[in-house]
Amino acid sequence: MAYSNSGFQRAVSITIGKYVNGIKTEETSISLLPAFSYGGVSYVVLTADSLMKLSITDYKARVTAFLGKISADYADLQVDATGSRIYNPAACPI
Repeated sequence: MAYSNSGFQRAVSITIGKYVNGIKTEETSISLLPAFSYGGVSYVVLTADSLMKLSITDYKARVTAFLGKISADYADLQVDATGSRIYNPAACPI
């Protein structure tokens, strides 16, 4: 199967920042690549290349499940998919 750039860059991790009184006190990054399970579905380990080659539907499903898992693991955390796929033709030339 041939792959082509769409101009969209995909996230391979999410960054979580902890703020106290509006000041960031901690920051950690969690990768989307390792295997995980959520909602009765098991997601396999991926490489950055295989993540890039996922269909947009499969990529969005993985991101949504991953954020659900993170939300379940960290009850007070609010997460969303903002920035998980951004138009960046400089990094992903068409």
